[in-house]
Amino acid sequence: MSYPPPAVVSPRATPLAAARSVLFRSWTSFRFEIALILTILVVVWGAVGAHLVVERREIEENVRSAALNIAGAAEQGVARTIEAIDQRLRFARDAYRRDPQGFSLDFVATDNGYNDGMMAQLALIDARGRLRQTNLGPTNGTLDLSDRAHFRVHLEEPADTLFISRPVLGRVSNRWTVQFTRKVFAPDGSFAGVVVCSFDPYWMTQFHELLDFSGNMILLGQDGIVRAAAPDGTMLGHDLSETPLGRAAAATDHGSLRITPTDGSQGQAVSFRRLRNYPVTVAVGMDMAPLMANFDALFSLTVALGSGITLLVLVVGFLLIRHKHRVLASHEVLRHAIENLDQGLLMVDRHGRISLRNTRYVTLLGLPQGMAETGEDHAPVAEWQAARGELCPLGAEPCGQAGPAGPEREAGLRFGELLRPDGTVIEIRTRMLADGGLVSTYTDITDRLRAQERIQHLAHHDGLTDLANRILLKERLMQAMALAERGGGRLAVLCLDLNRFKPVNDTLGHAAGDEVLRQTAERLRGLSRTSDIVARVGGDEFVFVQTAVSRAADAAALAERIVVRIARPFDVSGYAVNIDTSIGIAIFPDDGRTVEALLKNADTALYRAKAAGRGVTRFFEAEMEVRLRERGLLEHDLRHALGNGEFAVSFQPVYACHTREVVSYEVLLRWEHPVRGQVSPADFIPVAEECGLMLVLGRWVLEQACKAAAAWMQPYVVAVNLSPVQFQHGDLPSEVAGILARTGLPAGRLELEITEGLLIEDAEGALAAMRALKALGVRLALDDFGTGYSSLVYLRRFPFDRLKIARSFIQATELDGSARPIVNAIIALGRSLNLRVTAEGVETEQQLALLRELDCDEVQGFLLGRPIPEERLRESLAGEPRRQRA
Repeated sequence: MSYPPPAVVSPRATPLAAARSVLFRSWTSFRFEIALILTILVVVWGAVGAHLVVERREIEENVRSAALNIAGAAEQGVARTIEAIDQRLRFARDAYRRDPQGFSLDFVATDNGYNDGMMAQLALIDARGRLRQTNLGPTNGTLDLSDRAHFRVHLEEPADTLFISRPVLGRVSNRWTVQFTRKVFAPDGSFAGVVVCSFDPYWMTQFHELLDFSGNMILLGQDGIVRAAAPDGTMLGHDLSETPLGRAAAATDHGSLRITPTDGSQGQAVSFRRLRNYPVTVAVGMDMAPLMANFDALFSLTVALGSGITLLVLVVGFLLIRHKHRVLASHEVLRHAIENLDQGLLMVDRHGRISLRNTRYVTLLGLPQGMAETGEDHAPVAEWQAARGELCPLGAEPCGQAGPAGPEREAGLRFGELLRPDGTVIEIRTRMLADGGLVSTYTDITDRLRAQERIQHLAHHDGLTDLANRILLKERLMQAMALAERGGGRLAVLCLDLNRFKPVNDTLGHAAGDEVLRQTAERLRGLSRTSDIVARVGGDEFVFVQTAVSRAADAAALAERIVVRIARPFDVSGYAVNIDTSIGIAIFPDDGRTVEALLKNADTALYRAKAAGRGVTRFFEAEMEVRLRERGLLEHDLRHALGNGEFAVSFQPVYACHTREVVSYEVLLRWEHPVRGQVSPADFIPVAEECGLMLVLGRWVLEQACKAAAAWMQPYVVAVNLSPVQFQHGDLPSEVAGILARTGLPAGRLELEITEGLLIEDAEGALAAMRALKALGVRLALDDFGTGYSSLVYLRRFPFDRLKIARSFIQATELDGSARPIVNAIIALGRSLNLRVTAEGVETEQQLALLRELDCDEVQGFLLGRPIPEERLRESLAGEPRRQRA
């Protein structure tokens, strides 16, 4: 057997075109095999089809024959039944003709064989259609049956025939019956009526049970109406005249037909025979499904056998064709696979001849395209040596570098890299073969190297600002520390935090915040030297490492430059954004000899700088760590104090300046620590605001104050100081309304004291909350007026009821002559704005006299009254007479 020559396909041809070429040539080579296979399959399936057709015809013929035999037997049985009924009708008619006056149907009830259960009723209808007698009981002769078909047919037709009616529901028997009727004649031969035998249709098809076959049996009248049906009576009374069976029964005396329903089932083989002496046709239908079950099994077996033979023929043919095709296809598939490799491939035998070289190899090395075609017997010396790692092709460097050591190198695998003039990096892997030849692969790894460099960069730099991240900061800081230690030098770590950065995000959006961070990074980068390190370690936190520091003043000067540079306005989408920064500084090696210690101490110094105000720089001091540790302990105790019942409220009275009459009480929070003793609010309130406890603590104080005031006999006003945190977080108006409702304190007896710092931080938000509080009826006071910006805009825009002069001004009136005009101006300002003015911190009679002279409204201080615990105040107020206050 000859084999076709290999198909020659151009290296540049696509795999799809090459496959089409191979298949076309294969068809011409395998025509005989394919024709032989098709011929065998045609013969096999022709034999299978012929066998199945013969078997089906034989089964159908047997079914028709059986149906005819059953129909013949049923015909005889039905004929005998009808004949017996007709004999009874004739007997009753003859009896009536002999003696009409003495005629009675009582003989049906006697034991004479007439009443055998088949007959539902025997009745006599007179010539007018009135029911005269019935074997079911007496009748009054008024029932009119003249409209019934079995009466009308005998009245209108002269012939004396047996009439079999359609199934009807008897008016007397109330049963479905078929009426068998004969004419009744008077003694003179005239029409005297009709004798009727009501017959249960079941008895005419009882042969169905006796014959015991799968199918049904029906009796059709000449009009095509079903008189009886078995095995059930569902078809009783149906009109089949327009069905195939009805038309066939009307056309001939006997016959057979196949009825196939539309639901896809096997249907029935129906045979019918007309009774010789009566107008009735017997039809027997045999179900094909049970009889065709054997054919279905034979069909499945035959098809399975044919399928098995087909599969065997196809497998043998496929193996034969595949064996012939493998030599051609393997060569083409291998060639196309090699040509479509993303790697360059070169195979050289032990004599230096090129066995295989793909187009990718030529492209990667920048060789002439003609070298991709086969035909060269020997590889150029340069290529041969380059493949062995002995020479750099094209004069590129480096080349032939030893790859990783280990199992791969021990297995004879060599690595090298080739750098082309255009920057492309090619990895060369060469494996020496056992016969002395070699296989080399050439891979372009330029993108992979760039991706690795990018990943390495992202792993050590901040994605937003491209500054060093915390990981790179620690690595470079460790290197800088080692270098400084070897040279006996110093370096400074500056921790920066942007002040008022959060409002930028809240008002202008996070995109604006990101732009501020990027511009901040650029400004810091502009202040750095090559050896310095600038990193972003948090949201708005930066670290600047200043190397080669000779003295602390160098770090202080850099911090000053940073503060000035950051304070310049930022241009963000046309908006001028003003922020500043606080800086904490730690010096190596004075403030720490490890990376962690330096960063921690610089962060501690930053915390102290932020506490001192915005734009402040602080160097780390040893006592800072002690204070920070103390603050941590205070925060820990503060978190447990409320639950342990360590907090209490006291009430300091406020007096009318001229009469010294108590007008209101201000609530003061006291913390009795079980170990520390009395803790000053100046110490724990800032900690509570920073650690997030101020909301809970402020809510508790407000509720305690309202609850206590609601129980006083006198309607004094109670004043409660509010923290800016309570305005900035949560819904303060709703919270105040809820507390007033729970405690029952009227809103007019609650006064909330607010500091100027809140108005500076968030003026619009504070204004909205204060208007909502005023709508509740709550009073508002501006506390410590004069210590902040003291902007008169606050008094004009915000709905205050009272001004409270700061204690520092009252204390200074006796020592500083300029303090008195300020106090006088504040009192006059309050009076002009219809605001009551309260002076805080009155401790001497001279201060009280001055305030009376200046016509101040109210005063409070240790001179007149100190804070009173809640229990003592409640007892004191209980002894005072109850009075009403405006």
